[in-house]
Amino acid sequence: MWKLRGRTDLERFDTFTQGSLYFLSGMEMVLALQAVAHIDAETPGNVMIGIMAVAAMHTAACLVLLHGSLRHRMDGGPRPDKQRIAAASVTVGAVAAVLAWREYLPWASDGMPDVGFISAAGVVFFFLAPLTAGLSARGATRVLGAGVVTAFAIGLPATSSSGSIGVGSLVGVMTALAASYRLSVWMLDVVVRLDRARTTEAALAVAEERLRFARDLHDTLGRNLSVVALKSELAEALVTRDPDRATGEIRGVRQLAEDSLAEVRAVVRGHRVACLDSELSGSRSLLSAAGTECEMSGSGDELPEHVQSTLGWVVREATTNVLRHAEASSCRIDVQVDDGVARLSMRNDGVREQQSVQTGSGLAGLRERLEAQGGTLTAGPDGNDHFVLTATVPVEPRRTMADA
Repeated sequence: MWKLRGRTDLERFDTFTQGSLYFLSGMEMVLALQAVAHIDAETPGNVMIGIMAVAAMHTAACLVLLHGSLRHRMDGGPRPDKQRIAAASVTVGAVAAVLAWREYLPWASDGMPDVGFISAAGVVFFFLAPLTAGLSARGATRVLGAGVVTAFAIGLPATSSSGSIGVGSLVGVMTALAASYRLSVWMLDVVVRLDRARTTEAALAVAEERLRFARDLHDTLGRNLSVVALKSELAEALVTRDPDRATGEIRGVRQLAEDSLAEVRAVVRGHRVACLDSELSGSRSLLSAAGTECEMSGSGDELPEHVQSTLGWVVREATTNVLRHAEASSCRIDVQVDDGVARLSMRNDGVREQQSVQTGSGLAGLRERLEAQGGTLTAGPDGNDHFVLTATVPVEPRRTMADA
């Protein structure tokens, strides 16, 4: 939970938020140590030991309650009813102990609430803070209202009229602190929901593209295959009765099959072929919309069509990997031609999950496409917390045996 390196922004935010809440709850023990340090030296030792023991028990109970509240609100865990009862019982005992030992605690300046009230009110609000983290907004408001009434009931009778302002200020600060627990959980829940929505949106975009491609194939092949089936049945029926007509029908079937193959190739070509500059522009727009600052240098204006198509597909696949796996804050794309070889380099600072795509089907398909043209593809971390993908393609088409 506490390791930040290699985590996404959401995981870091979750760790920071929950860690802050645990830290604030643990501060009760630190405050108890400070209170004991300022107690008069003539105070019996069993009183100081008792204060520390009560503070330790209450801090532990509140931390356990906070853990249960966070699991309930963030992970859908069970309601921490047992933890609430246990923490409430320890809180009542701690408040009683503080009021019983009130005479041993040091006094503040005249007209201000004494340390006994401060300690009692602090015990109450250190319990209310983790309690509200696991409640609904309405429930948290009611609990905090009850806590304010309880704090005033404890503090005002033991305080002079001039110190009532101090009591009100102290209760206000403690109430804000306790409310911040519930607000932090709400804010974390909103961030998690937004991240899930973004993931769902990406998945829906992929599904929509697959449906579009499926529709194109259906529209292209549906009618032709239906005609092929009918002509095949007709040719089968005519084989014995009218061989010449059956031969004509079979030729028609062959022609339809060739036409269908050409149409399928056109659909696939339209789906895969991409202009490099268009893909670069689209990549910048997508990355910027996702919060990734994108810088580019070079263009594909002077590159042959087959090179632009290949590198355009590389940009498309690499951009998809950055959006789905990288959580990158910056990305740089460079296009250059050197010694007859076009080189495209894409560098981003999102290394974590992107390492897992090095052997994925997307990059494997790109590597095969590039190798067929005499090119190369490399992808992986560079050792400086960056992920680098580099693709090279010869500008001149690769000669084959058929060309020779």
